[in-house]
Amino acid sequence: MKQILDEIEPEKPIPGKVFSILSFAFSILASFFFILLLIQSWLFFSRREYYRHSPEILVWSVEIACLLGVTFATVSLIRKEKLRHFKAIGVFLNFLIFGLILGFFLYAVILDMNR
Repeated sequence: MKQILDEIEPEKPIPGKVFSILSFAFSILASFFFILLLIQSWLFFSRREYYRHSPEILVWSVEIACLLGVTFATVSLIRKEKLRHFKAIGVFLNFLIFGLILGFFLYAVILDMNR
């Protein structure tokens, strides 16, 4: 029963769920920061005299969490991790928030060009 070692195919490693879970976690974090940013913006426009904080930290937090989430979602799609609820929700939320950020950016550029 001698077998040639070249003919034995190695088993393919089963992809883990690490990047899917990280994508989901960063999508929830980006959503949380985005909601805080919307609440803070609403407070700014409704009651200017009580508004003391700058929203720059929240803006950077949303952008960084969204970019990390999109990166991990892309890696999990490339590694062909199993499509579970975490991965589907994470990918959807990350690309939705990324689209919103990109839309806000393009809207600001268009408004700036019309001045």
